Amino acid sequence: MLTLVQVECFVAVAEEGHFGRAAERLSMSQPPLSRHIQALEREIGAQLIDRSHRAIRMTAAGSAFLSEARDLLRGAESAARIARRTARGVQGSLDLGFTSAVGRTALPWVLRRLRDGLPDVTPTLHEMVTTRQIDALGNGTLDLGMVRHTPFTTTGLSFRSFLTDTLVIAAPRQWGLGDGGGPVELSALDGRDLVMYSPDMSQYFHDMLSAIFIARGVAPRYAQYVVQIHTMLTLVDAGLGAALVPASTAVWSGPNTSIVQAPELEEFPIESSLVWRTGSANPVLARVLDALA
Repeated sequence: MLTLVQVECFVAVAEEGHFGRAAERLSMSQPPLSRHIQALEREIGAQLIDRSHRAIRMTAAGSAFLSEARDLLRGAESAARIARRTARGVQGSLDLGFTSAVGRTALPWVLRRLRDGLPDVTPTLHEMVTTRQIDALGNGTLDLGMVRHTPFTTTGLSFRSFLTDTLVIAAPRQWGLGDGGGPVELSALDGRDLVMYSPDMSQYFHDMLSAIFIARGVAPRYAQYVVQIHTMLTLVDAGLGAALVPASTAVWSGPNTSIVQAPELEEFPIESSLVWRTGSANPVLARVLDALA
C-alpha cells in the first residue's frame, strides 16, 4: 500500500520542482527521497515524474495524482487533529439524559454552557425518568444524567449535586384553593383527590410525597398514578384532582389550574444531581463536568 511518507515526498518534489530542494524541505537526503517516489510509482502502477529532462516535470498521471495527494495529506492531518482533540475531550459526542422537570429548569442552561465552552462537543439528548437513566448509565448507553436525587444502590456511579427546587400545590381552579391570594395549609388536601407519582417509575417523588403526607397527618385519595409531570398537570387541569409539583414546572399548568404555595413544603426541597459512570472512558465527560461546575 502507498504510505503517507511516499505521498508527502511526491508532493514536495512536485511543488519544489527539484529533488534537492524537496529533500531539504523534508529534512532528508536525496537517495531515500528518490526511493520513496519510485516505491509510490510501483504501488500506483504508473510513472508520476518524467526524469528525462533536467527540470522536474509531472507526467499526465502525476498531474492527475497531485491534487488527490494533497487531499490525502490534508485529510490525514485533519484526522490526526480530530483524534488529538477527541483525546483531550474538547471534541466528540455525549449522550445526555434528563428528566422532564430537570430539563425544564436546567437543560437550556446546560446547552448554552456546552455551546459556549465546548462548541465541538455534540450532545445527544434523551428524556428519561430517573430510574431509566440509572439503568442506561449502567449499561453504557448514557454518558451523563440529570436526575432527581436517588436512594437506589448505585455502585459504579458518581453523583454531584446540581440544583434544588421546591414543591407547590397545583389544584383545579374550581376548588378555590388560594382564592384569597395567599398560601394554604397542606391539610387542605386531606381526603381530597390527588394525582400521585408512580411508585415504580417516579420513585423519588412518590416516596417523598408519601413521607410528607405521613409527617403532616394528611391523607389524600390517590385518584391516578402517573410518571411525567406535564401529564400530571394535564389531569389536574381536567379536574381529576390536585398534585404536588416542582415550582419550576408551574408554567406548564393549564387555564383551569391554580398554583398555590404551601409554606410547609419549603421544608422538603427537591434535590437534583448530575450522575455518571465512575471511570467513564469518554474523554468528553470530564470536560463537560468542568463546564457545568
